[in-house]
Amino acid sequence: IEMCQDPAEKQRLTSQLERKELEHKLTLEKKELEHKIEMCQDPAEKQRLTSQLERKELVLDKHRAEVREEEAESAIWTEKTLSRDLVGHREANKLFFLDRSLFDPISSSQAGVRVLYCRDSFNEQWRFLDDRVCKAGCLGWILGPPGTGKTTTTMSFMQSRGMEEGWRVICFRLWKWGIVEFLQVDDGVLRKCEMPADNAGAWIPKFLRERAPSGKKTLVSIDGYRQGEQAHGFVLSACLYWVHRELENRRLVITTSMSSRAKKSSEQDANEKVEEMMVYSWTMEEYLEACRYDAFYKSVADVMKWSLDEEEGSMDEGEGSMDETEQERRSREIESKYQIVGGSCRYMFERRTDEAIQELRDGIEAVPDFASLFDMGMGERANNAVNRLHGKYRVGDEVHWTLVSRFVSMELAQRLGETFVRKIEELVDATGNPTLRGWLFEMLFFARIGREPGLQVTLRSENQAESEKHDDWQRCSVIPLEAREVQKALKQGPARLCLKPLNWNQGGYDAVIVDSNDNLVHFIQVTIAETRDLKLRFMYDCLQSLGIEQGGTWKVEVVFVVPKANLYKFRLNCVEDELILTQYGWTTTDAHVVAMNSRPQG
Repeated sequence: IEMCQDPAEKQRLTSQLERKELEHKLTLEKKELEHKIEMCQDPAEKQRLTSQLERKELVLDKHRAEVREEEAESAIWTEKTLSRDLVGHREANKLFFLDRSLFDPISSSQAGVRVLYCRDSFNEQWRFLDDRVCKAGCLGWILGPPGTGKTTTTMSFMQSRGMEEGWRVICFRLWKWGIVEFLQVDDGVLRKCEMPADNAGAWIPKFLRERAPSGKKTLVSIDGYRQGEQAHGFVLSACLYWVHRELENRRLVITTSMSSRAKKSSEQDANEKVEEMMVYSWTMEEYLEACRYDAFYKSVADVMKWSLDEEEGSMDEGEGSMDETEQERRSREIESKYQIVGGSCRYMFERRTDEAIQELRDGIEAVPDFASLFDMGMGERANNAVNRLHGKYRVGDEVHWTLVSRFVSMELAQRLGETFVRKIEELVDATGNPTLRGWLFEMLFFARIGREPGLQVTLRSENQAESEKHDDWQRCSVIPLEAREVQKALKQGPARLCLKPLNWNQGGYDAVIVDSNDNLVHFIQVTIAETRDLKLRFMYDCLQSLGIEQGGTWKVEVVFVVPKANLYKFRLNCVEDELILTQYGWTTTDAHVVAMNSRPQG
């Protein structure tokens, strides 16, 4: 107020200050009354003070309601006309161009479009919104894990519908930090504003009365809804009441990262005509298909490169061969990043690799109770940290909850040990879940090699009839295969390290055990398959990165760790660049097969 030069703005700020001072005064008086009641011994006086407190609370509540009403009146709106030429379907309906203004912050002036790939779930969600919500008048719930594209798909539909004559669309986006963002598209014009969530109960009914009057078809979307959040409940209640006032023209859909709606009521669901749609995590095949389209790939190319190569000093191989095609390069990028981010398209297409790794590690660190990770279907009871670690995959007619990615699975196995892996195995659908089944054996390897007493393996002999022979692999310090981490560990003197690569090198290795006491490098493939290829280029590049010279005293071995049932079934299929490790004294006879028993050791 002291610095303000505009008389009108100065008056507005002065009124705001007066309201704040009054609220502060009323709050202090309320606290003083509460203290007097607590200390009072006289029943009659205590009753008098209690009545006085109740009146004070009514005055305070009324004042706050008036403040919220005034704040709603002073909301700052932005407006933009959407260009019909720039948005909509492209490439035979395989891509959709969404105006960035629907996602950018209120103050952003960034122009352009966001390119979406129309996978099967995208089209299913559009049909659900069109047929079941808009035409049939059902109350729609769109559910599924975070990062599966629920919001972007709903927004694309609303953009399209809002540019049609005769339709108005409205979206309330419920943000984590207590902000409700409002978006309205009416005849191709986008209007936006935001308000504090604690004002929602006051300003949303008023807004709907003024901005969505009777007589025109209107679709309202509530995005980011969470069960148990009071402000979210206010928004849902206000919107439902608004729909009931004119059922013929008003439609409502709720988008949430909950796995299911808690405390369902069959009677109310029937009255509201509730219908649900589940959106599933992305598959590798969907990522690969999306990036075949140049317009889509160019829109995400900045985050697809393996950013750890320069950002974190990764020692993983991040470059392809000189003669690889553009599509082969894109496929390599996706396959590498998929191991980190799994089915979350948010992490795949909106975060660099190092950013995704950090957010997932932050999620692991923030989990208050690791037992909660085992309840894959907990949805609304999970906090954001737990939710982001889950995925939900559809395989044919079967649906499986699982950890979101191979990276998250290995991180948790390394941190929590074999007990954690056993808990995962006990999940109802673990053995029937193809994604999880492929990770469990590798999780068990990292759970054991990094803890006492280490890992016991069964050796494959030339004669299967011979008595079993075992080897005990000592416990190793498990660290990421990143230059800084390895150099720091080696500076501490001779060591036995298990290096865990972040970058995916199919046919290369899953772990590297470096024993500087015996000058020995083991490249480890952990597999439940009966055959595997061997790509020695990955191993050669790793040795070069580790600074291990050719023709020196170091010995190199390749070891396949397989289930005990596959010990004598396993076969090496194809060896690429077979001679590249000869300077390290390696031949194909130095490829060994050992078995790790899946049952508890000892």
